[in-house]
Amino acid sequence: MQLKRLKPLSIVLFLYGFICYLAVVVRSAQILRFPYTIDYGEATTLSQVKTLFSGLFPYSREAAEHLNYFSYTPLFQYITSLIGQEPEAWLFTARLINTLALVGVGLLLAKINCDWKEDKATAWDFALPFLLWFSWFSVSNWMAMGRVDGLALFLQILGLFFYLKVTEKSSFKILSLVCFILAFFTKQSAVWIPFTLMLWETVRFQKKELGRWSIYFAGVIGGLLILHYFSGGFVWDHLIKSNQNQFKLLNLTEMLMSNIEFHLGVLLVAVYGLVKMDLKKADALLLLLLASSLIWVVGAGREGSSSNFLLELSVVLTLLVARGETYLNKSLLKSSIAAAVVLITCWPNMKVRSYFIKDPGPNIFWANYTNQAKEETDVVLKYIREAKGSIWSENPALPMFADKNTEFWPFEIGQSIARGEYSEDLLLQQLKSKSIALIVRESAAHVVPVQRLSNNVLDLIETQYHIIYQNEFYVVYGPNP
Repeated sequence: MQLKRLKPLSIVLFLYGFICYLAVVVRSAQILRFPYTIDYGEATTLSQVKTLFSGLFPYSREAAEHLNYFSYTPLFQYITSLIGQEPEAWLFTARLINTLALVGVGLLLAKINCDWKEDKATAWDFALPFLLWFSWFSVSNWMAMGRVDGLALFLQILGLFFYLKVTEKSSFKILSLVCFILAFFTKQSAVWIPFTLMLWETVRFQKKELGRWSIYFAGVIGGLLILHYFSGGFVWDHLIKSNQNQFKLLNLTEMLMSNIEFHLGVLLVAVYGLVKMDLKKADALLLLLLASSLIWVVGAGREGSSSNFLLELSVVLTLLVARGETYLNKSLLKSSIAAAVVLITCWPNMKVRSYFIKDPGPNIFWANYTNQAKEETDVVLKYIREAKGSIWSENPALPMFADKNTEFWPFEIGQSIARGEYSEDLLLQQLKSKSIALIVRESAAHVVPVQRLSNNVLDLIETQYHIIYQNEFYVVYGPNP
């Protein structure tokens, strides 16, 4: 590492990135060792893994009719289903795959940054973007989650890495297309890099390069046709209908404003890297990647969406911050001013990171994977095992851990009611007749506050049912006498 490059901004960004990385490691270790789900999407993943482990075809008509959607293409779940035989083992495997994949993205971004350097790259050019990758809330929040997004993104970035290899042989390009196909069959919306590269080759009139994309289309379309055939046409209900969530501009603006405040100083460094782009070089592709990533950012405004919709943007921002740091360090004055701005504005981020480094920190909503959470979940699982009849659980994974089938999917049911495909009257009738033996609700103090049950349903729960057990994380209801 060249000491002459260690300007004030470099030192501040390194310390900032290192603290963020350390917090991610601690938090990931906490989640990986926790045996139960901490997120609604993890429950969805477990249900899909269980379907494959049972030898059932995932995109069946029966599952769609019961609103038990297999909402993603199956690669991630299939890999997970090969390891272990119980939900706890599948959950750990899913989390580990996602975690390693997101770490892999950081390593690939560091290598791509070094490859794009005009002068000789140093260890600093590798270390800084790697650490900064973990500074984005979207990345740190999604690390260790048992979700498909990390693997889908890793396969895309790996494909980009192979695609950018300067070689006369076409084998790397073919390998990149294989990665893109695998990314699609990990998550059907994982088309950001392929879409951008096709647009890039079109703008540059590279007919030979565009011709190779026929391999990608053949793989994707061929795979979908196979799924369509064996599902009897119901694959589209699973992959498309289940994801028709309502878009709300307020959701998007709140997500963006909170992230801007969270990363303000570092974002300003990225903006400087953006304005200093040389569009005659590889920077033009980076600009195109930035523009196309905004399509995925808009998805953060959909009901039920989360910070994973900012992962694509975080990829580009990481490379832009590395560029901005290089340009700002050419002037000691600019480097010093930028370092001061980052220091002054980084406290919201550092406050959150300090919570994880302190371990376990205060009992706020993201503390739902502590030892206390495990012990109190064990008690709730005992109630579920002993229940005689139907069970409603806001966390759909709890029945799985109690060796029972999950029959109630609150988010999917809510979305279907909103689309007019399912009648809320069916739910209300079950509550009025007290045919539901047990209802388990989550504590808003320990999970992200999302109302998945309508006010009508909640009112009937309060009038027709009574609390038979509650703790810091769950409230268990039984029918009134």
